[in-house]
Amino acid sequence: MLEECQVVNVDPVARTIRVKRLESNDMVSGEIQVFKDTTLPEINAFVVCSFSNGKDKSYMLGELE
Repeated sequence: MLEECQVVNVDPVARTIRVKRLESNDMVSGEIQVFKDTTLPEINAFVVCSFSNGKDKSYMLGELE
């Protein structure tokens, strides 16, 4: 499932972010992996993330302008 989210935390060492899921009652996500060649977003940036319904990882697909 793709979802527009707002970044609330960035971990540059682990290359992960946590986001507020705007389409899911502003629930804050667990750690989301950022792809290797993707620039880490700033806090409060809007991004598109891919979430699964199972135990698979979630990923940030890109930042919105």
